[in-house]
Amino acid sequence: SVACQKLHWKRGGHKAVCGTESSSDTTRGGTTSGGDGALQHPCPVCLDTEDDAGKCGMCYSCGQMYCGSCKESMGQRGVTTCPTCRVELCVSDAESVRRLRLLLARPPGRRTMYAQLNLGIIYATGRGVAQDDAEAVRWYRLAADQGAASAQFNLAICYRRGLGVAEDFAQARRWVHLAADQGHPGALAALLELGA
Repeated sequence: SVACQKLHWKRGGHKAVCGTESSSDTTRGGTTSGGDGALQHPCPVCLDTEDDAGKCGMCYSCGQMYCGSCKESMGQRGVTTCPTCRVELCVSDAESVRRLRLLLARPPGRRTMYAQLNLGIIYATGRGVAQDDAEAVRWYRLAADQGAASAQFNLAICYRRGLGVAEDFAQARRWVHLAADQGHPGALAALLELGA
C-alpha cells in the first residue's frame, strides 16, 4: 500500500522491509499520512506531497516530477537515476536538451509546461545550447500561458530587464502578478520593485 511504501522508504527501502513487517497499520488509496485526503499527483519518492511542490525535480526522459524535498534528499544520498524510469539523471547539458526536445515531441500533458520552462532556462543560461534570450522568452511564454508560475516570473524578469524582448514594465507587472497569485516566492519582492 502507499502508506507501507512511505514508511519503508524512510527506513531504507520498501522492498527490503516490506516482507518482514505486517502492513496492518497502513492505509490505501494514495492519501497523505495525516489522512487529509488524496493527493492529485503524489511525488513518486515520498508519496507525501504533490510532485511539483517546491523546487521540484524532473526527469527529462520520462517527464516524471518529484517534490523539492525529495530532489534535495536524492542528491544528498547520491541517487543518480530517475525513481520512475531508472535512466541516468546526471547527463551532459546537450543530452538534457535532446531529452527535453523528445519529451516535448510527445502528446501534450500535465508536465509539458515544466519541460517548456526547463528548456527556457537552458536557453537563458546557454547550457547545452547557444545562449539565446529570445528563445528563452519563447519557451517561458509557452509555459507561462499554461499557468507555470516560475515561467511567469521568469517572463516578468525578461520584460523588466529587456532580455529577449523589448523592455515593457506593463508586461512585467502583468506576469509578476500572475506568478504572485500562485504564491511564487520571488514574485512579492518583484511586485515591490515594480511598484505594483
